[in-house]
Amino acid sequence: MPAGISIAQPVNYLSPRLPGDTPTGQRRRLRMVESTASMIDGLTDSVLKGSRHADCRNTLEVLIDIATYRKGPEAALRAEQNLLRLYADPSISSAVRREMIGQLLEAQAVIASKASSNAEHFAMPVALLHLAAQYGRMEIKNDEPRPVVGRAAVDDMGNRLADAVSVGDGAAAIVDTQRFVTGMEIQASFAKTECGDSDIIDLSDDIDAGAIKRKVDALTAAAQRNGMAVAPLFIADHYMLLIAKKDEASGRCALITVDTSRALDKQAALELGRLSAAGHVDAGARQRLQWLQRESDERFLLDISNRVNRPLIMHCSRLQTNVPNGCGPLIVLLLKRIDGARLDDVAATERYIAQQFDEWRSFDAQTQQNLVMAQRAEMIGDVYEKRNDGHRFIRD
Repeated sequence: MPAGISIAQPVNYLSPRLPGDTPTGQRRRLRMVESTASMIDGLTDSVLKGSRHADCRNTLEVLIDIATYRKGPEAALRAEQNLLRLYADPSISSAVRREMIGQLLEAQAVIASKASSNAEHFAMPVALLHLAAQYGRMEIKNDEPRPVVGRAAVDDMGNRLADAVSVGDGAAAIVDTQRFVTGMEIQASFAKTECGDSDIIDLSDDIDAGAIKRKVDALTAAAQRNGMAVAPLFIADHYMLLIAKKDEASGRCALITVDTSRALDKQAALELGRLSAAGHVDAGARQRLQWLQRESDERFLLDISNRVNRPLIMHCSRLQTNVPNGCGPLIVLLLKRIDGARLDDVAATERYIAQQFDEWRSFDAQTQQNLVMAQRAEMIGDVYEKRNDGHRFIRD
């Protein structure tokens, strides 16, 4: 069960759907369902096992009904998270994703029509609205001849999301699949994990070195208490992970950076490790770093270890080729996986990071884009929830 979800009692809900495929004025059929965590997960598994989108249609309908039933928020959140997981799953066909988005739009139209007394019980989760809007924006970019969403619907959803969440630069930007996420989104998502520290460590040139050191000291202190602590690291308009991991055998803490935008060859990585272990960067070492920057064709390779006043272990790989500006969603995806893993020591943590890198590289471009789209949607939902006292449903 995802963190923060506890469904102690079954939750009854009504379906907002009509017997037909369109929201007409016909009498709504009522469906009473006991929605427990195991039932929601079972529905999700049945979609994963379905071979055709027609086989999944009714199951997706039930999941969306549960996700939009605001009278049962715990069950709704679980259904929302499972729908996002389904969208991102590599085994799901494009036809099933298309069906999901179509049903989300239908549910939104039914809810907005207020044609039934049941309408007051339903609302669309911000995250699912954002997912549908991103899908529509992707269709526009790809000149899809038969779009599911349509330009007018994308504009309408973008306006609603921009008014509700207030991140980015307006309606068009908030649904852009290549938008650079904000610090608010990063912080809201980190706050929902056990090992995440939502205090961003900013290494920009204008940040006081003492402030950076205090944040890193606080991170390592948290790792000493809890075994691991992870913070977002920000430098030159780019997000990375900074992991403080306590080695249970020695009792010491190691600092590990994870960078998703650049790759170092073996020699460069060894050289950076040597410089890092020295604990300082003198003039000669700085020249060496500049040489590595040119040879590796990197945007930057800065003396991070000097700035945080600690030796660092560095893990770097080019993972953003198919997901431009995807550093924010990618570090949150990795954080969530680290949060649920049992990593006993520094070596196990390094192996786990390498495995996650390998898995990401095994996905094709569309799968990588689907994963990032779903994560972007979840992050928008997290920001909205933080600002609205735990509520994830968009207000009318």
